[in-house]
Amino acid sequence: NPYAAIELAQAWARRGARPELGIPLPVPATVRALVAERLDRLSPEARGLVLLVSLAGRPSLASIGAIVDGVGPVLAEAEAAGALAEDGDRVRPAHPLVAMVAESTATDAERRMMHERLAAATDDLETRARHLAALPDAGPDVGGAIEDGAAAAMARGAPTAAADLLDVAIARTHPTARIDLVRRRVAGA
Repeated sequence: NPYAAIELAQAWARRGARPELGIPLPVPATVRALVAERLDRLSPEARGLVLLVSLAGRPSLASIGAIVDGVGPVLAEAEAAGALAEDGDRVRPAHPLVAMVAESTATDAERRMMHERLAAATDDLETRARHLAALPDAGPDVGGAIEDGAAAAMARGAPTAAADLLDVAIARTHPTARIDLVRRRVAGA
């Protein structure tokens, strides 16, 4: 795995480890540990930005700027550390492992906060629904917004994404909202 080799070499350089005959170099147990070490060196703001970008996919610079105040220096820090990369007017994790580690090491509260920010900042119904669906305790009042996202997914020709969102909308529908529940079940059938 070339990415793992690069991460390992960079970790050795950070630690000042130099190859010496007969002395083994320190090797972290997993590539995940190497990536986590890289992310741990970031400021809390930069780690938050890496999480936000990881959850958003490939957000535009403009959409990040609408969510994060003073994003420039924070983005520069994350890019310098090799955690994020600009791709035209979009930002993405530098490697899928960065996104996986950022998401898996974040607390539930951190993930929730970022999903809430992303849901509030978008006009795209499907994207909003996806972020609301990721909030398990958002309550039954989000069922309508998730249903709207499912309709948008179906309109773009993505029945699997629509069905997944409808399953969440059904689960989030209060049992006394029978008309909503029936409509969502019929749409998901």
